[in-house]
Amino acid sequence: GGSGGGGGGVNESINNFFHNNNGNNRSNGGHLSFLAKAEAEKQQEIASNDFAYTIAAARRSEQRRLLSFIRLADYVISDSLHTILMQSLREVLLATHPFAIQQRQLELQKSQPQGSLGVVALVHSGALFETELLLADNDYDLIFDPRPDDFLEEVGRFAQGFLSSLCCVSRLYGDEDLTETVMGTRNADLEQGTELQELVATEAYEELVNAVRESVEEAFVLADEHKMVYFRYRDMLQLNVRLNLHMLAPSFKMKEKLMPKEEADPAAAGSGAKDGSGANKSGAAAGSAPAGTGGTGGAGASAPTSTSPAPVTEPPELDPELQVFVAPQVPGVNPGPVTLVTFRQILDILAQQCTEMNALSAFNDVSVIRIALEQLKAALLPSPTECLAAMHRLLPDLAIDLFHGFMNEVQDALTRLQSSSGSVEEYVEKIQFLSTTKEKEKTLDRRCNEIHDLYNLIDDYKITVPAIERAAY
Repeated sequence: GGSGGGGGGVNESINNFFHNNNGNNRSNGGHLSFLAKAEAEKQQEIASNDFAYTIAAARRSEQRRLLSFIRLADYVISDSLHTILMQSLREVLLATHPFAIQQRQLELQKSQPQGSLGVVALVHSGALFETELLLADNDYDLIFDPRPDDFLEEVGRFAQGFLSSLCCVSRLYGDEDLTETVMGTRNADLEQGTELQELVATEAYEELVNAVRESVEEAFVLADEHKMVYFRYRDMLQLNVRLNLHMLAPSFKMKEKLMPKEEADPAAAGSGAKDGSGANKSGAAAGSAPAGTGGTGGAGASAPTSTSPAPVTEPPELDPELQVFVAPQVPGVNPGPVTLVTFRQILDILAQQCTEMNALSAFNDVSVIRIALEQLKAALLPSPTECLAAMHRLLPDLAIDLFHGFMNEVQDALTRLQSSSGSVEEYVEKIQFLSTTKEKEKTLDRRCNEIHDLYNLIDDYKITVPAIERAAY
């Protein structure tokens, strides 16, 4: 019984032992399953990380390739812009080079016929800049407007405009939207690129800009040399001021007081010939040629011919009050008393001035500079035109004045000589007046011839005389 009871306890102990071992085995099996799962998850995570890294590496590779392409395209574009800029400046330099333009003008001039004055007309081609030639306020200097300095400043702005136009193009490498699309969040890690202006504006660019400036400066040097041609027109303006036209008529009436006695003497003057005869040509000869070289009928007409030069006679010293009555001291006008020759010379000078000033073209091209002349012509032309109009008024007025003065004196003399004498004293006085008139006969003849010569001069130059005065003459 004891044995049986003990056997039951053993069996229960064995059963409990196996039961406990089975529980432990089941517990250990669950733990092993968790570790395997964790290991599997770890392996899966590693595989996932490896895949993400591979994808990221592939993406970075693509990004680098795209970035390299963008850099290459950006370099090609920048280099092309630099080439465009340099080529444009080279073309400007070639266009502004004065000697190239001159050569082209000379070639074109050879194919042009000569003008009516025998001067080859300037070929108006190749001008890039236009400036106006003006007479300065002092009526002496000739100036360009705009000035050469203004053009040089404009050339600088022009070259800068080329550069600004090119630099307004955005660089691919510096485009934030493009690089952000390509690089994503790594966009901030990119190195900042160089400004396009720094890439394009190289030393060669600066050298070309300076070369263009020097070329334009050289063209204006040629234009400034050409400006000297127009100083003769300025001199015409100043000459006309010195003509002092309002003094010509009084000076003509005072000429006898300014002549030497032998020339002012009626006997030496003779009757003379048309236009400058008698005292008129004598007065001109006294101021411009030695004795013996006067015209036919003049003071020197009968002088003997000599192979040796005649001695130069110093002009007589004049009363300071009479100095204003001499001919204007200008080139082309005989000095000394004012005579009909003086009038003719002044008329010829003014007519020539009008012809030359009217022949001025609207502009002339010198290298790349077009010199506009319209304002200069407008400032110059009124001077000879107004002076010529003044001479056309002066000569008829002078002829009318001399004619009426002569006729009044003759009529007064006739009236006095034809009047009856009421007493011996009146008769004696008439005889004395007759003697005085007889002495003045040659002077009256000279004055009459002078009026004829003055009207002939007026007719030669087709100057209008009032019809009533022409009829009276």
